[in-house]
Amino acid sequence: MGVPTIRTGSGWLDRLLPEGFPTTGSTLISGPGGSGKPLIAEAVVAGWLHAGGSVVFMSLQYPSTDFVVESMRRVAGVELSNYGDRVAFIELAPELDGVEEPVGRHIKANVVFPDAWDQALNLAYGVVPGEGPGVLLFASAINLLLFS
Repeated sequence: MGVPTIRTGSGWLDRLLPEGFPTTGSTLISGPGGSGKPLIAEAVVAGWLHAGGSVVFMSLQYPSTDFVVESMRRVAGVELSNYGDRVAFIELAPELDGVEEPVGRHIKANVVFPDAWDQALNLAYGVVPGEGPGVLLFASAINLLLFS
């Protein structure tokens, strides 16, 4: 038996991935600006949520989670509030020395520090269920950490 997969529910992406998107391992989506990386990633997130999985968003380039919520709504047609118990956010907070006490499913952390990275992920994984295909970490602009 092969690697477990999900269907994204996005016709164009499901045609490109006839076997489905793999639910194990890591996938890096890279390319120049304007090449559609968020479009692909958000289609995968939508499929993941529809399959019963949870998502931890760590979008390091945005100062608040509002952009991610709005982008998922506009690009993928997904209202994240409908998946409230299965969605968590890690926000980059460079002013911190580590991790701030979570507020619901929102965690502020200076993930530049490896210990804060680990702690933030562990906290986020602890507030979402691991059902369905499991927990997907959606991390964008992690290259920012390389330049910090």
